[in-house]
Amino acid sequence: MSSLLSHAAQITANQDMAKHLESLHTDATLGDGSRQWRMTCYFYAAAHHVEEQLQKHGYGPSGNHSARKKNLRHVWHASRPNAVKAYMDLETRSRETRYDGIVPTDPELSDAQRQLNEVLADLI
Repeated sequence: MSSLLSHAAQITANQDMAKHLESLHTDATLGDGSRQWRMTCYFYAAAHHVEEQLQKHGYGPSGNHSARKKNLRHVWHASRPNAVKAYMDLETRSRETRYDGIVPTDPELSDAQRQLNEVLADLI
């Protein structure tokens, strides 16, 4: 039987998975994929954080990325523009790795980690 994880648990799970994937970066077979999925984990940790915070602000479940971005802009665009931009950048990077096959470099992954931290710290 499956269980439903809270957004907080999903944030932790995505961060833990990103950390685990880092150990595979030098693997000849799995390295590129681990880099791509690590970027995606960063984005989904951010997405769960945004969703959790939106619900604390009285919004219901977003249901999709477009609705979440609309609500994100509504709540934080004026007060936290850098964190909103960080979230949008993470989404773009995640899409590029998943759909365009881009393999992020170490500096790009470090920057994505910084952006995730900005989202986690500022969007409350």
